[in-house]
Amino acid sequence: MSPPNESTPELTQKITDLLTKVLVTGSGGFTLYYLVANDIAKAVIAGVVAFGASLMTNFWEGFGGRLNPRAKTVGEEAGKLVEQKITGIADRFSDFPSLYREALKTYCYSVEIEGLQTLPGIALRDVYVPLRIESEENRFILETPKDIWHFLPKTAHNFPHRRIAVVAAPGYGKTTLMRYLAYIFLTQPPKNTPFSLPILLRFREIYVLIRPIPENLEKILTLSDLILQHFAKQAEFQTLKPSRQWLEENLKQGKCLVMLDGLDEVPKAQQQAVREWTDKQMKAYHNTQFILTSRPHGFEIKALSVFCGKM
Repeated sequence: MSPPNESTPELTQKITDLLTKVLVTGSGGFTLYYLVANDIAKAVIAGVVAFGASLMTNFWEGFGGRLNPRAKTVGEEAGKLVEQKITGIADRFSDFPSLYREALKTYCYSVEIEGLQTLPGIALRDVYVPLRIESEENRFILETPKDIWHFLPKTAHNFPHRRIAVVAAPGYGKTTLMRYLAYIFLTQPPKNTPFSLPILLRFREIYVLIRPIPENLEKILTLSDLILQHFAKQAEFQTLKPSRQWLEENLKQGKCLVMLDGLDEVPKAQQQAVREWTDKQMKAYHNTQFILTSRPHGFEIKALSVFCGKM
């Protein structure tokens, strides 16, 4: 019988030790070391490992390099969806809607008389006189004047005049009409009305927010972003913290009545930009009911695609 082959276990042990050292300390350095030590067998093994490791490194760098940007984008989008879901759940338990309604109710409760703000407040509901409106569309004037309720939707899917402009001379009660509408929708909303949240914005308070974003001149402030910024500046609403996601969803779903008061109060130099912004927002939120007011000199029917009514 031939003696047992002891070289095989010894070679296996050497290869194992070598691979361990190569993986831990790096294969390139060990290849050079064994060449200097004249250990050709170990140098070859280390060289093969180094070459294979280099190939795999290059392969994964190229593979990951192609996927990393896309993976980052997909991850960001997934993160946004998760954030939106979490925000939506949190907003369901938020008391913002009720707090906002109470704040707006207080704001619209009394009559606002320019120049006489120091007088005791007079309850709007006690002195309000319903206004009659003549509507003009494509040069056709209604034979019988109607009140504002005639033009507002009766159901959530019936918006006969989704964009309305109320044009009248000074003192006709345009601002009072907007405040009264907000107050009624907060206290005694008409039956079958789709609105759950009236939003009253005055152009003289918001026009400074309607400008291109410095970092991206092509990007225009959206209506929901403007509302949030406006709330933060108004004493009545500063403590309210609605989420942008919640507000955006309500606007897109047509659950808001947006009233834009006093287009004529925008400085002449900015009127064109404000008109263009307003028209874009009306088109972007195509399920939302808009009412805009202006004096005749501040309104151009060609600049805004709206149904025009005169008081």
